[in-house]
Amino acid sequence: MSDGDACPERGGHRLYAPCSKENPMPLYAVTYRYIDHAEFVARHRPEHRAYLREIADRGKLLLAGPLSDSNSPGGLLIFEVASIEHVETLANDDPFYIQGVIERRSIERWTLSIGDIG
Repeated sequence: MSDGDACPERGGHRLYAPCSKENPMPLYAVTYRYIDHAEFVARHRPEHRAYLREIADRGKLLLAGPLSDSNSPGGLLIFEVASIEHVETLANDDPFYIQGVIERRSIERWTLSIGDIG
């Protein structure tokens, strides 16, 4: 079974079962902080957005958008995948990461407490 098909069990052990409302796929928040070079960032933005659309169409990326702090531009992405390793692979394949646009990146498991994603 592939990483995208299984849900990890609470406590770090893997439970290879289809995801459902009773056994949800974990969520991960990824934050990016970009280099201080607006023209370079803008040059690579179309490829970055196309990549994000592709993984969103595959159901792995739920939400994405820029962080509006003008002193430290960046972005926030919410992934729904089975493991942090899967998120790291997806983030490493982002054209922004490959081209050196991302100065800092964090990946954390995230729990939705209020609201609904879909």
